[in-house]
Amino acid sequence: MKKLNREKLAEPLFFFAYVVFMVATVLQTTMYTEMPYIPQLFIAMRYFAFVVAAFKVLLDLYGDLTKVNGQREKLLDWVSVVIKYVLMSALVVAVSITADERSLAFLLVILLAARGVQVNKIFRVTLWMQAFLAAFVFLSAAVGFIIDLRFERADVRRAAGGAQPAPLPADRRAPRPHGQHVPHRGRIRPQRREVAGAAPPLR
Repeated sequence: MKKLNREKLAEPLFFFAYVVFMVATVLQTTMYTEMPYIPQLFIAMRYFAFVVAAFKVLLDLYGDLTKVNGQREKLLDWVSVVIKYVLMSALVVAVSITADERSLAFLLVILLAARGVQVNKIFRVTLWMQAFLAAFVFLSAAVGFIIDLRFERADVRRAAGGAQPAPLPADRRAPRPHGQHVPHRGRIRPQRREVAGAAPPLR
C-alpha cells in the first residue's frame, strides 16, 4: 500500500469505527433494545467497529515499520511501541475476563486507533453525533416508534426513549389518569403521612 494511500485511509478508518461504536453503544441504552433482533445488531456493530479499529492500529504499526529503513534506533523504538501495545492489551483482556466486561477491550482498541488523529476533530464528531443520537431517540419516542417509559417516584419523569429517567425537569403536578399503569423503576421514596394532632417527627 502506498504511503499516501495509507495516510489518507487511516483517519477515515478511525472515524468510521468510532462512529459505529458510538451509535451501537448509545442505542444499547435506549428502548430500541426491546425490538426484535436489534440487540444482536448492536452487538455485531460493536464487534465490527472493534475489527476496523484493530486494523487501523495494525496499519499505523506497519507505517512505522516502513520508516525504520534499517536504522537500529528506529527499529528499537518500533519494537518498544509494539511491546507496550501487547502489554496493555494483555492487561485489559485479563481485567475484562475477570470483571466480565468487554467494553474495556473495545475502548482500548478505539483509543489506540485514535493515534495520529487530531483531538479537535474527535471532539467535534463526538459532539455532533451525541446531539444527533439524542434527537433521534427523543423523536423516536415522541412518534411512538419506541416505548416512552414513565417513571413515578415523588414526581413523574419520562424516559424520552431511554431505559432510565431522562434528566429533565420533573412534572410534579401531572396527575396520573385513572386506571393508567405507570412503570416503576429505581427506588421509590415512601410518602410521609401527616396525622392530625401528632407531634412533628424528630430530625
